[in-house]
Amino acid sequence: MLAAIVFYCCHSPEQPAGGPCSYRDTRIGATVLAIDSVGEESLDLQLKLDSNSFINQPDNTVFYNHHNNSYITLREADSLQIAVGKKYNFVISEIVSGSCNPLVMRVELTPYVPASLVSDSSAQ
Repeated sequence: MLAAIVFYCCHSPEQPAGGPCSYRDTRIGATVLAIDSVGEESLDLQLKLDSNSFINQPDNTVFYNHHNNSYITLREADSLQIAVGKKYNFVISEIVSGSCNPLVMRVELTPYVPASLVSDSSAQ
């Protein structure tokens, strides 16, 4: 009986939660409004999004730590030259296939470039 239970649990035909999964990314601009100290070696960023289509915040603001589950180190902030007024990417990843988290949002500390200015390398 125990062997039958173990066999069923380990050989279930359903795809387990967690993958593999594919996502479609949407990037929107996120401008740094404030840089907050967290302890002696870390920072959090408050950012204002160009669009509120994907968040339920009346003022379109998000915090780096809330969406990235970490703070920025002083060394990282210095090397990336993070400053109030700079614009970065807020990435919304929507699931296309699989059984992972259907919506993942994060801040990428790369300079934001509007989609209209991104060239399509596949078009020739």
